[in-house]
Amino acid sequence: MQLPETLARIEDWLWHNAPATARELAPPATDADLEALRQALGVALPDDLVTMLRWHNGGGDGDGRMTVAPGYAMLDTRGMATITEMNRRVGSTPPPSPWPAAWLVAGSSFTSSYLVVDTADPAGAAFTFDWEDRAPAPEPTWPSLAGVLATMLHTIETGVTPDSFPVEITPDGHLEW
Repeated sequence: MQLPETLARIEDWLWHNAPATARELAPPATDADLEALRQALGVALPDDLVTMLRWHNGGGDGDGRMTVAPGYAMLDTRGMATITEMNRRVGSTPPPSPWPAAWLVAGSSFTSSYLVVDTADPAGAAFTFDWEDRAPAPEPTWPSLAGVLATMLHTIETGVTPDSFPVEITPDGHLEW
């Protein structure tokens, strides 16, 4: 399945099952938003990331924001730039930096864990990174951001989750997992 179809199915599912989350999705990223992200980070943006951001520039604001992987809220271009730059600064202090310049934060748990896209990888491999572990570069969890979103779609449609995170819809219509 191609990424645009995956995104359309996610949105359709949200409108039918978690309408509050669907309503809170941000509008699409503009060319200016994408260029500002490229300039801020000095990296080429993987096609999957551009496609996702042109779908919605972030998962919304507040507690109802959409998570693209269990516990990882989808960031907008400003959030991606800000949190990636912060991690580059923190990671530049001893011990040797675990944060390569090619890593871009696409999602955040808003603690010390991130959903990261490797912009040096032609497919834009994606993985999670936790500062508390300060682990060396992990093997990609997903081959691309499209893989993350395909996992999300499978999870919300079937209720079968990776790592046993429950999919819940709150009484007010927000997706939580």
